Amino acid sequence: WNYTHAMIQRALMLREAIQTWVFERKEFHDELYLSNQEWAFLKQLADVLEVFTKVILYMSRSNTPTLPWAIPMYHRMETALQSAALDRGISQKLQQACAVGLRKLRHYFGMARHNHLNTLATS
Repeated sequence: WNYTHAMIQRALMLREAIQTWVFERKEFHDELYLSNQEWAFLKQLADVLEVFTKVILYMSRSNTPTLPWAIPMYHRMETALQSAALDRGISQKLQQACAVGLRKLRHYFGMARHNHLNTLATS
């Protein structure tokens, strides 16, 4: 998801140029032109994905042991997904996707919490 997040952020940054390019090419207009509502959805999606990108970057560091940080990172992602799932200011479809993601994350979180290696790493 971090590459998806990066691509969406880049598209949002280049929105005006993308819209101009697509608008000037009539053969692509119907397929590639994004409405204001679609751009707003991309912004909402980027906001949701940001926490995952930050967690990936933090957990991918090579000079720091990361196992002790697994549970706090699960909490960080859980908090972000829970907030997004309840946020009436974002798309209902995105809220639903966050709720599904939250259930899946909680499943894996439970497995991590009960893993003996995690207990050893955080003791």
